Amino acid sequence: MGKKEKKIKQKDFPIEIKEEKEKKESTVVKNFNMYKFIVKLVAFALLVVFGIMILIFNDNSTGAIYMVTGLVAGFSALFRIIPLMRTLKTHRARLVSLIEIIADCVVGVYLVIAAFVLWGQVNSENVTVNGYNWFNKFNFTAYKYILIALLASRSVIFYYQVIICQEASTKVNYYIHTIINITAIVLGCIPFEAKQVPFVLAILAFISAAVIGGEAGGGYYRYRKTITKKEDKREEKEEGIDAPGKDEDKIISDIDPNIVPENDTNQDSVVM
Repeated sequence: MGKKEKKIKQKDFPIEIKEEKEKKESTVVKNFNMYKFIVKLVAFALLVVFGIMILIFNDNSTGAIYMVTGLVAGFSALFRIIPLMRTLKTHRARLVSLIEIIADCVVGVYLVIAAFVLWGQVNSENVTVNGYNWFNKFNFTAYKYILIALLASRSVIFYYQVIICQEASTKVNYYIHTIINITAIVLGCIPFEAKQVPFVLAILAFISAAVIGGEAGGGYYRYRKTITKKEDKREEKEEGIDAPGKDEDKIISDIDPNIVPENDTNQDSVVM
């Protein structure tokens, strides 16, 4: 008796804690799925505004296309440099990857400069008088070939590293780079300039907005249906059989134990 009794704590029962945690997580996920239509509704509005702004400010949108493409090419190359240099096995694969990364960074810087030059001329209102300068005219046509070069070089270098250098890869990467290669070929066969890209993005934005808007409408319908079911169940519970009132209840202490009920029979005469 001299030893103190160990108190039982909740942490001694990890199974119960895990079950409670999973229950809380499932509740959070359920609530998020119920109100997810709000996020989709906001995304729908943003995509519509994005498409309209692209159509209104076409010249500035072209500069934005340059900027986005340049930033994606540059930062994706910088993010890959350390993992590639440490994981590639052969010197040839590392050398080819390093050349690709440097070229992507140069292209990225060039496109960012092209975006600022285009914005500078558009905002100075010289376009209506003198038209675009030679640099902007060149970029309108060159953007197609820059984009094709970025896509084609990525797929070709991937095939070189996997087939020739015997570097490790997965089927998913193979399919992705095959799609990239096909996209580069299709872009090479289609005549377009950088000034036409915003119109394509506007169409894609409106199509995406229509899809997301439909999902938001369906999510709101499911939300209202769930709320209506909860209200119906609550009404059914309230309309159920009422329990006996307090006045109808008999207090056990008031019953005389010496009184035998009228319908009571002799238990010894009952045949079991």
